[in-house]
Amino acid sequence: MSRFFGKVCQNGYVVRDIEAALKHWTEVMGVGPFYYIDRVKCDWFTYRGEPSPVEMSIALGNTGDLQIELIQQRNDAPSM
Repeated sequence: MSRFFGKVCQNGYVVRDIEAALKHWTEVMGVGPFYYIDRVKCDWFTYRGEPSPVEMSIALGNTGDLQIELIQQRNDAPSM
């Protein structure tokens, strides 16, 4: 537990292949079910002060009190 932020309640992972990551997290790790959002467009996102139309896929699943977030960027727009 962080003395500044409290208990950790979410871990986020940037992955190269979200479908493979979903399969691993559900079949091997026993996490899920996941809520999957394919091809989210973030037209409001900026990178270093400039607009950056990042497109990504996101999956959210829970294991106990911990939420797992899987993120795959789907285009080559500049991003964090």
